[in-house]
Amino acid sequence: LAGTMVLSGIIAFYGTREIVFAGSNQPMSFAAFFRTFASTLRNRPFRIKLLSFAFLVFAWALHQPLTLYVYRDWLAMEEHIPTIMTLFFLSMMLSLGIWGRLAGRIGKNRAFQFCLAWSVAILLLFPFMRADMPYQWFYVFIVFIGLGAGGYALPASIVADIIDYDELQTGQRREGAFFGFWTLIMKMMGALAIAAVGFGLDAIGYQPNRQQTGATLVGLKILYGPVPACFLLLSLLIFL
Repeated sequence: LAGTMVLSGIIAFYGTREIVFAGSNQPMSFAAFFRTFASTLRNRPFRIKLLSFAFLVFAWALHQPLTLYVYRDWLAMEEHIPTIMTLFFLSMMLSLGIWGRLAGRIGKNRAFQFCLAWSVAILLLFPFMRADMPYQWFYVFIVFIGLGAGGYALPASIVADIIDYDELQTGQRREGAFFGFWTLIMKMMGALAIAAVGFGLDAIGYQPNRQQTGATLVGLKILYGPVPACFLLLSLLIFL
């Protein structure tokens, strides 16, 4: 994987022709760099999208690692985990085209709102599922989760429109500053969510490599479903 990443980076670097925009030949300094970086936050649509995306990333990074714990410790379906993950990724890949077509029909903003609402509804249903249900129901659940996750590609496409709006307002092309800030927030929120998973498991009394108590299993279901749903709902409200 490391070799592939290095090779693809080299190909992208030497295979890309720079387009010189008007005004891009101004001298650069560290002060100018940080000034440009911070100026992205003066763009109101970007502030809204950035904050909404931050809660989306936090919710997703909170939900995803708990899949192993839920299917192993609560459902005793450890042997099904490879199938579960395969179904998730296949449904997510399939849904990319679906969300793209929906965005083309009703607009990116409304498609993203519908995507968030879909994910919130599915995650809130999870606590009502029972361990004695046929395992096929959990296959259906993970497919529905994957169908919603494909729509999480829409925010980056919306930011591309925001960059065009910024150029209209300022006369400058600043993709690097916008996507640099975007990536920084994504990594920060992902790291915070991973830490929150650890604290959450401690809070519900999770004990590794042991039979979990009934209260711990209930807590695990809440951490896996309603808690990420709350952050996704917050993301939706901000975006609205």
